[in-house]
Amino acid sequence: ALLDPCERKAYHYSIAMVLYKQQNYSQSMQFFKQAYDLQATCTPQTNEIILQQQEIQSNIGLCHTELKNYDSALIYFDKSLAISKQNKDLLGNVVMDKIQGVIYGHKGQVALAKGDLQQAELLTRQSIQLNDRPGYELEHASRMKLQLADVYNQQGNIAAMANILDSFAPTIAGSDT
Repeated sequence: ALLDPCERKAYHYSIAMVLYKQQNYSQSMQFFKQAYDLQATCTPQTNEIILQQQEIQSNIGLCHTELKNYDSALIYFDKSLAISKQNKDLLGNVVMDKIQGVIYGHKGQVALAKGDLQQAELLTRQSIQLNDRPGYELEHASRMKLQLADVYNQQGNIAAMANILDSFAPTIAGSDT
């Protein structure tokens, strides 16, 4: 309580992450929201702060996804994208692609959970396309390949599922996914 708000946000963010890992999504979401509000007090608004604001909105969306509040999750994923798009000149093309790829994957997860397999496939493919390249979010792209295999499984397209899993198999040893 004695720290200035900008310094307190790091505490709230850390607690939110621990609560998320403990699968306490409601409390995690509250700490993420507090961290976001505190971060707005930080000056100047650097790239690092902008990236964390974007990430916090995305993390709130993930909490909503875990709580099965899918429409709310999509709202926060859109907020995350809006923050990055407002600052695209500062962030650059590579960072924008990474962010969009991750958010498309999260939205694909929501579409899958809602049973919209066509939308889940489209968004998951977009996520993989953006991040499955050196220097990008390869771990996330690996998770998205598994998500795409799940989409194909639910569509009953076993051949496509097998192709994804076969192509993914050689990378499993080097992945912590």
